[in-house]
Amino acid sequence: MNQRRLVVRLTLTLLFGTAVLPLAATAPAQAAKTYTITEEYFATHTKEDLDRVTKYSNRQDKGAIMEMAAQGRVFATVPGMRVHLVKSAGVLGSMVKLRQVGKTREFWTVREAIQ
Repeated sequence: MNQRRLVVRLTLTLLFGTAVLPLAATAPAQAAKTYTITEEYFATHTKEDLDRVTKYSNRQDKGAIMEMAAQGRVFATVPGMRVHLVKSAGVLGSMVKLRQVGKTREFWTVREAIQ
C-alpha cells in the first residue's frame, strides 16, 4: 500500500473511529426504508419534550405550547418531507425519532406523522 493511501486510511479511521476496508471487500449497502411526513404534527428535539407538548395539546393549553415554540423546543413537521426512522418509543411505538433524508438532525414526533 502506498504512503498516500495509508495516510488517507489513517485519517478516515481517526475521523470516523472505524477502520476503512477496501471497497472491493465491502458488501453493497442496503437502502434504508424511507417514509414521508403526511401532514403537520408537533415535533421536538427530545422525547421528553414530545411528551410535554402532547400533554399540553390534550389539555388545550395553547399558552404552554406557544412558550415551548418560542423557546425553540417544539416545531411543526413539514408535509412531504422524506425521512428515515431512527427509533420508536412509547406504547406500541407511538413516538418516533426521525431523520430527514440527506441530513443529520434528528427529531421526535408521533407515528401518525409518517407513512
